[in-house]
Amino acid sequence: QVIYGVRRHWRDAPPWLQPLTADLLDPSTLARVVPEGLDAILHVVTPDQRDEAGYRRAYLDTLHALLALPQLADSQQRWVFVSSTAVYGDASGDWVDESTPPAPTAFNGRMLLEAEHALRSARPNAALLRLGGIYGPGREHLLRQLRDGELRVQRNPPHWSNRIHAEDAAELLATLALHPAVGVFNGVDARPTEEAEVGDWLADRLGLPAPLLRSIAVTRPNRRIATRRLKDLGFAHRYPDFSVGYDALLHDAEPLPGELK
Repeated sequence: QVIYGVRRHWRDAPPWLQPLTADLLDPSTLARVVPEGLDAILHVVTPDQRDEAGYRRAYLDTLHALLALPQLADSQQRWVFVSSTAVYGDASGDWVDESTPPAPTAFNGRMLLEAEHALRSARPNAALLRLGGIYGPGREHLLRQLRDGELRVQRNPPHWSNRIHAEDAAELLATLALHPAVGVFNGVDARPTEEAEVGDWLADRLGLPAPLLRSIAVTRPNRRIATRRLKDLGFAHRYPDFSVGYDALLHDAEPLPGELK
């Protein structure tokens, strides 16, 4: 079995991946390199600009370019699209799951939801993976903020965080590529957690001062995300909550200033 990856530029690639050089926004380069007979297409992209135009290019324009390729016209091919829990919008701290009607409040959620609709219209057998915040090796923004004394958390009312370890996200993506289940799947761990609990746990674990208090003047979407459909896949998290994931990450990482070893 051959796994292909498409990027505009490659510095290196893992040994199990066959790199293809093309621009997802340039159909002519795509047509030259995308092979025939693919079993599954995993649409995993990152916007080059954090604005509405950047999200439209990354998610909608690249999707339309791929759907237009003759090599990907087989309706039996498996499609998996990586979206985001941003499509849910605000739930005032209540629970949402895959059956909750999306109500995005920001441009990123709106663009992702538009791309989801476009793919489901063209490929009804597609799977849509709505990932929460990804952490793990190379994704240590929260730890850097805490180390630098810049991490802020909301305590009252509590603000919920929904995250997933990078290894679980990759395993879930691979599972969906091989599974016939269609529709929406939430990609978060098994326990939404108040962001203050996460910050306090990390500060205590590392012997650092507690996080600063975040002002509630700026409204942020607040929700607890359930993963009810993962049972359909028989999927089990390797890192079911933040403490298991961060404990493994901290165990493998270089000591941070103030860390108690």
